[in-house]
Amino acid sequence: MRTVIVLALAAAVVLVSSKSNANDIFINAFGDSFEMTLIQKNGSDNDLSLSATGDDHIIEVVQDGFNNSADITSAGDYPNDITVNQTGDNFGVIINQYCVTPTANGYCHVSVTQN
Repeated sequence: MRTVIVLALAAAVVLVSSKSNANDIFINAFGDSFEMTLIQKNGSDNDLSLSATGDDHIIEVVQDGFNNSADITSAGDYPNDITVNQTGDNFGVIINQYCVTPTANGYCHVSVTQN
């Protein structure tokens, strides 16, 4: 199993007392059986656009800040697990998961938490 970790951090600038803006991540991933953790923290207008093609992926997204958005498309013959956790204000998520052969219990896993 391959592990892909992408970490995008924008720390508050102490001298001007403001947070960084526009933490943007755009990923097109192809292959089978990879884990991906994407973290966007402490900013505003955090955008994530992820397209994952293949089977048996574990994708975790954590966004913290204001005006978060996540647009995730996953396609494969076998299930992929997608977890999105957004904290802050004014967030939105779009998930399209195309799963041809769901697990034995009949579903592909998607979890979204917004606080």
